[in-house]
Amino acid sequence: MTTLYLARHGQSEWNNQGRVTGQLDVGLSATGREQSEGLALCLHGQPLDAIYTSALQRTIDTAAPAAAAASLPAVPLAALNEIHAGELQGRFRDERDAEAQALWARWKADLWGACIPGGERFDQFALRVGAALQAILQRHEGQRVLIVGHSATNRVILGMLLGWP
Repeated sequence: MTTLYLARHGQSEWNNQGRVTGQLDVGLSATGREQSEGLALCLHGQPLDAIYTSALQRTIDTAAPAAAAASLPAVPLAALNEIHAGELQGRFRDERDAEAQALWARWKADLWGACIPGGERFDQFALRVGAALQAILQRHEGQRVLIVGHSATNRVILGMLLGWP
């Protein structure tokens, strides 16, 4: 049986500011860097056979301490990148940007039917992430694997593994 450890990247500078990040490559905040060290501590003593991240720096940086402790490379896969949030990327998702807040709310209310202008449809995103997950599971059957992803990426992975819609 394959053991899969799933983690979300540490807090980014924009998470801290209430901005939509999507596929923009925003770095970790000081808290996020502490959280990456915490991930390594949580995994201390757990042997790992492979570590995967998205191709975005915040996941690579989050995995770095665990990868160093395990003496493994963290393999970045663009297929694990966060969903592309189109026109929302970089915008505030609260009252500072009423238009973005309304667009964010419509999208969250209907992930499978709505698409943010310039963004990625959720069904296409889920296919992309699902294919990456299947490849990882086939490549590492019976092994222990850490995946450091994003909120929506991990939601898709959990949904697939647990049979959730």
